[in-house]
Amino acid sequence: MKIVMEKYRGYGNDFLIWDPVKNKMDLDLNRAKAIKKSNLGFGAAGILYGPIMEDNNMFFKVFNGDGCEEELDNRNKKIFLRYMKDAGYDPLESCMVSSLKEDIAYNIQDDIHNIGFIILNNEFVKELEIMK
Repeated sequence: MKIVMEKYRGYGNDFLIWDPVKNKMDLDLNRAKAIKKSNLGFGAAGILYGPIMEDNNMFFKVFNGDGCEEELDNRNKKIFLRYMKDAGYDPLESCMVSSLKEDIAYNIQDDIHNIGFIILNNEFVKELEIMK
């Protein structure tokens, strides 16, 4: 199965973006761990998963370098917003940011114009045998 991910660099870290719209498959804990353990040379601090659309809200999640879900922080949010802009999504005025502890309302318009310093490295396609 082909998986399309994009790699972004920001705040001194690289992150992979798994877009469920492009991949037609959800990213769960087992798949995140399989990707990180596959030793394909991704070299990323984690995986940002989204956009997840639900009830007119937009969510995303973060999986750390071990493939486990982690708490969100500002760098994750800004990198993901940059991906949304680059991928041509029409961002809503706000979105719900899903966190392990709580859901946080986040105003996209406050940050959408302040994210130009994040560098898009490349888009790549890899054949992965991951848990189906």
